[in-house]
Amino acid sequence: MRKRLKHKWTKWLLVAAAFFGFATVLIAGISSIGGTIVTLLLSWQSQTCQQQTDDSSGSINVSGYSKNVVSKAIALAEAVGADLRINPALVFAQINAETGLNPNDREIIDDNNFSGIKYSPSFASVATPGNISSEGDHYARFKSIGAYATIYRNTIKNMLGNTKPKTWREFVVTIKKGGYMGDNVDHYLSLGQDKYDHYKDFVKKYGNGKIKVSTGSNGSDDVDTANDGSNICPDTSSNDNSNYSGKWAWPFASIKGTPSSLDGGQYGHTSFSRGSTNFHDGFDFSNGLNGVHNGSAVLAVTSGKIYKVGYNGAAKYYIWEKAGDYNIIYQEGFSSKGDIHVKQGDTVKIGEKIGTITDTHVHLGITTNKKNPTMNQIGSPVANGFDHPDCWLNPIKVIEHGLGK
Repeated sequence: MRKRLKHKWTKWLLVAAAFFGFATVLIAGISSIGGTIVTLLLSWQSQTCQQQTDDSSGSINVSGYSKNVVSKAIALAEAVGADLRINPALVFAQINAETGLNPNDREIIDDNNFSGIKYSPSFASVATPGNISSEGDHYARFKSIGAYATIYRNTIKNMLGNTKPKTWREFVVTIKKGGYMGDNVDHYLSLGQDKYDHYKDFVKKYGNGKIKVSTGSNGSDDVDTANDGSNICPDTSSNDNSNYSGKWAWPFASIKGTPSSLDGGQYGHTSFSRGSTNFHDGFDFSNGLNGVHNGSAVLAVTSGKIYKVGYNGAAKYYIWEKAGDYNIIYQEGFSSKGDIHVKQGDTVKIGEKIGTITDTHVHLGITTNKKNPTMNQIGSPVANGFDHPDCWLNPIKVIEHGLGK
């Protein structure tokens, strides 16, 4: 009996040992696979953050810089700052923290690469494989400073999310919280603090008044000049009827007279704070006012051609129409691209249905190539919004002047 029990217990012990041995191997295997999956996910996330080519703002064109590395960095800071509506000094400080603006840095000289962005086949239209990194892979060799600025803009946009940091410390803390920086906050601050504090001095010394890009939201209090002294909105003609032309109509068929708006939705200075000022660069046609309701047809306010349909963090899904010198932006009223019924290149007639309102309001912005040249230079429908009143027209006055023509 004892022998049988002993034999039975021995067999069960062997089975248990085999089971636990198999479980150990299985867990190790799962851990290995899990580690691989995490590595792949992190790699994918890193590539996505670096390589996202956001249709929202299009390509950035940078010009007016010299061969000097600091001059190039200033041009980049001005362009990216303007597009993201942040102080360009923050961008300049970040570039310095990454590179030290070393004039002998081969990635800067050969690759037009100011932050060590690695090459990916998705960059084929704007870059080729460049210098070899210490990890053995290639840096991206960008075809131009503008090409780099476009990708770099997307990276910064991902880093900041919806925040608009006002100081260099806020900027660094934000990207640290987002997991985009391995360095500690104080050390990274020290790498860019001097460039942030003395940005205007660097602009004065290396800008030479030739860098033709605008500033972003830099607390300028409605001063429409770039840090290099150039005029952001060169056409400062008065916003009165004598400057308007063409036939215009309301964007909704239900509007029969001057439309009303919610507080803060009217054009001009409002009680609602935006950017560094309280200026609103368009008019909000709200869902629930003036006979407008969810599902109402959005109509072309004038005849023209659809220049672009896209998505922007500020504008959401938008339609960009061009009519002669005019640029007309319909934004924020579309929950999805499917709510937009036109595409790039389409010719539209005044009063033609171009979309369906499915969000809280349609923001209508109207400007001209002369008043806001930056929007065409950088391909952004929201360029110089909020902080630069001279860059935008009053949509209500423009439409009312052209009604019935």
